[in-house]
Amino acid sequence: MNFFIRRANQEFGPYTETDLRNYVASGNILPSELARAEGAMQFSPVSAILTSPPPSGNVAVAAPSPLTSGGAVPPPQYQQPMGQGQPWPTPYPQQKERIAYILLGVFLGAFGIHNFYAGYTGRAIAQLLITLLTLFVGSIISVVWAIIEVCTVTVDASGVPFK
Repeated sequence: MNFFIRRANQEFGPYTETDLRNYVASGNILPSELARAEGAMQFSPVSAILTSPPPSGNVAVAAPSPLTSGGAVPPPQYQQPMGQGQPWPTPYPQQKERIAYILLGVFLGAFGIHNFYAGYTGRAIAQLLITLLTLFVGSIISVVWAIIEVCTVTVDASGVPFK
């Protein structure tokens, strides 16, 4: 039996149960993400599909309500299966360490190293240039800026929260 995965209002698949198990094991999909059997219209968590026997026919399982998902559910967008030209969505990004961000900001904040670490390249270059082009006189500006950032920034440039 084949299954479709729903992520960010897009549908990917069809994938076999073995494919689903491999994607869960590799971290490409989470057990809490929604999936449906081919031919079924309703979605359920991947974990429920992998722990239950395969559904027979069009078994209806609970789907998210359009009212709780922020509006009308768009029609499914079918994608090619893995290995037939359509890549799987990228795995969830790795979280960066908040303590590393803080330590880099405190000790090397004048050079913007903490922002390079978090992926905020524009900010990092600005702090580095302020420090170097003023022959370290302007580094006080960069240090104050860095201290404010380590106290307020909680996500990296990709929007992934720090660990």
